[in-house]
Amino acid sequence: MSKNSIENITKYEMVDKKIFDKYETLLKKWQKAINLVSPKTLNELWERHFLDSLYLYDFIKGKENIIDIGSGAGFPAMVLAVAGKDEKDFPKITLVEADERKSFFLNEIKRAYAIDDTRVEIKNQRIENLQNQAYSNPILNDIQLCNVSEWDCIIGRAFAPLYKFIDLCKNIITKQTEMYLLKGDNINEEIIDAKKNWEFDYTIYKKKNGVIVKIWNIKRLK
Repeated sequence: MSKNSIENITKYEMVDKKIFDKYETLLKKWQKAINLVSPKTLNELWERHFLDSLYLYDFIKGKENIIDIGSGAGFPAMVLAVAGKDEKDFPKITLVEADERKSFFLNEIKRAYAIDDTRVEIKNQRIENLQNQAYSNPILNDIQLCNVSEWDCIIGRAFAPLYKFIDLCKNIITKQTEMYLLKGDNINEEIIDAKKNWEFDYTIYKKKNGVIVKIWNIKRLK
């Protein structure tokens, strides 16, 4: 039986917003050349983007290998990497971004905060072309997933509907995979659509301006 529930977020990691001054300056500079965020949100970057990303901090703190799908301007993964840089709460975060220009921006942020390559890796490629290097055939036709996991935690924000997100990640999903996704208030409809092709357990955590959904025990339906 699926384990489905809804809970309220009672705490999240408090971070001094001043550490993101360099990030905000660079984002506004690059925004003139490429569309990193909606122009309507430029005057509320802290609330709409930085703080929203930080809601994930306590959920994934201590996870060994985290991968962020469709990283864009670095929300949420690069924000988490910057916030946890000194505490080393995130041993390794991989950011996957298909847009070359956005990947250049992410590397600029990485350099600005002197984040080591061993802590943050930026992959300029499409997620569907990414293979889990720990094994060659991650999801078999009989939906049996391998036990070996290169990334034990998948995160994402405003990238794709849930059914499409899971499908795009199918090459890196294992039995150990947990997903933590920042989603909108229509998450229930997205779950219904996703469950047409996938079986999974989930918990929805309510936050300001949306929800976090945790997904695990992911299996493809026959």
